Amino acid sequence: MSQVVRRSSDHSLVVVAVTGAADSSTSPELRGELDRALADERSRVIVDLSGATFLDSAVLGTLAAACGRENGRQDPPRIAIVCPDGDVREMFEITALDTLLPLRKTMDDARDLVSGG
Repeated sequence: MSQVVRRSSDHSLVVVAVTGAADSSTSPELRGELDRALADERSRVIVDLSGATFLDSAVLGTLAAACGRENGRQDPPRIAIVCPDGDVREMFEITALDTLLPLRKTMDDARDLVSGG
């Protein structure tokens, strides 16, 4: 079972945390949270996967679509993904998405990326 939780740490930074095994049933909820967070042009979003144990192709596709749509137009990027080493990180590596998406191992590194620091 997975869970998607949205929390704001300040007015412009939104953290969307995904925990557990995230599959196609999780993808619409994740997409909705990302869309709501990105509706404000000033917002920066960090997707925290540090509590995730599995991501299926639907979730990977949702993340790739959001990053591709938003980060292609922004410098610094509007979205970063926290994904420490482990099984979930390997899913990005197997699909070569680790070369295309803004993955960072820690929350601090992701925050620095989206803030331009």
